[in-house]
Amino acid sequence: MRALLRSCLYAGLALILSLPASAATTIEFWHAMSGALGERVDEMADKFNKSQSEYVVRPVFKGTYDDVVNSMIAAYRARQHPAIVQVNERGFLTMLSSGVTIPAAELVANAGYKVDWSNFIAPVATYFTRDGVMMAMPFNSSTPIFWYNVDHFKAAGFDKPAATWPELEAQLYAINKKGVSKCAMVLPGDWEWSFLENYSAIEDIPFATKRNGFDGLGAEFVFNKTRLVGHMERVKKFLDDGILELAGQGVIPGQLFTGGRCSTIIQSTAAHAGVEAGAQF
Repeated sequence: MRALLRSCLYAGLALILSLPASAATTIEFWHAMSGALGERVDEMADKFNKSQSEYVVRPVFKGTYDDVVNSMIAAYRARQHPAIVQVNERGFLTMLSSGVTIPAAELVANAGYKVDWSNFIAPVATYFTRDGVMMAMPFNSSTPIFWYNVDHFKAAGFDKPAATWPELEAQLYAINKKGVSKCAMVLPGDWEWSFLENYSAIEDIPFATKRNGFDGLGAEFVFNKTRLVGHMERVKKFLDDGILELAGQGVIPGQLFTGGRCSTIIQSTAAHAGVEAGAQF
């Protein structure tokens, strides 16, 4: 269920890269966790480093998930790649096809450890499994959250957001008509995964053929042949009517929401700390 899991802000994984022959005791771990999540990664590494004296893991923040992949590819070509890298699920096939990674299950087995792989959350593990073997170690997984400004909704006469899109649409238009906020909804630049993929999952309609690509290569998108067409028409209508703002052209979604300009936003669980810290409502 791709729509329920997303890396980087979204689903992530740690792929074990083959080390140069002269591996040092310092092991670099490149990742895309910023803010509070980056602090948690640093804490994990610090805890491991203090637990023994043979190895030191050094977390290195490399930017977005795409930045991490691009940096890793360039570093590998220069033979200066890290030992471990976090790559979101979109990059899994690229990493798997590269021939430069060591399957997680193989790495663990060769080191003499036994892992009960059934302990991993199945939908997450499925992303990183081939022929029943875990190829990468699931590291983090994200779910979209619909955040809303309680004060704005109350000012428009609503106790909370409606449970269906048609009803929510009416609320957003009411918020806009009453001038409660400058924009009723704002979406981040990666809104397609939360707004479209998750809609497909919840409505149980395919996003692509071959079981959304899990049954092999050659899958084709079919979202333009399902009820997603109507959902996209809703996006167009929201934009045309000034109900919705999209990231880009100077729009910073998270700040527009926490600053009170926009009444609602759909963001990853990764945004939780920022919303909690920044929202003044």
